[in-house]
Amino acid sequence: MQSTGSISNKTQTSYTNNSAVVRPTIIEQPSLVDTNFNNLLINEIISSVISLFNENTLSYNPTNQLLNYYKLSQEAKQNVISKLKAIGNNTGTKLSLNFNKNSNMSQLMVMKYVCKEVYHNICGRQMDALKTNHQGIYFLLDKQMLENSTIHFDKSLQYYNANENEEQSESLQLYPIFIASVIQGFLDKEVTFSIENGIITYIIKY
Repeated sequence: MQSTGSISNKTQTSYTNNSAVVRPTIIEQPSLVDTNFNNLLINEIISSVISLFNENTLSYNPTNQLLNYYKLSQEAKQNVISKLKAIGNNTGTKLSLNFNKNSNMSQLMVMKYVCKEVYHNICGRQMDALKTNHQGIYFLLDKQMLENSTIHFDKSLQYYNANENEEQSESLQLYPIFIASVIQGFLDKEVTFSIENGIITYIIKY
């Protein structure tokens, strides 16, 4: 797997004839206000969807909705996931209407656009890194989403491992599920993800 460079750094790496070419670029650092607002917005979307299928909710509280997700029945959980995917896919499709794809754009250029522009629309910041195996598979890395979430969970890395704290881990899956569906709607390509040591990796087969 070859890395195309960190998206948020002030350098951009491209590859020509298997040699790396580094071109300096000027990239604005994300606004803390924008990032926090987008995190809160995603949090609210997920919490609102959970509340639709949580029959035991007496008062609406976003944090409680997320913490209590694991208590839902399997059917209710699947309904939450399906609804989040539908909202995300629809959002991504609408974002794609503003994207004027050039016939000369390579797959890598499209992926960089997703990392810089599409992800900024979703999270208020760019993706942290982009990697590819140069065989049509791309890996988009987000090292901040879970740490920036507004769920009041224990922030130790061990809770990101599914067997350490099942309740929190299950709720955290909803974040990449939603974001992956937005990217999928934008690209009209299947998007999967994995979580390891608090880093979300979105996997796209182009």
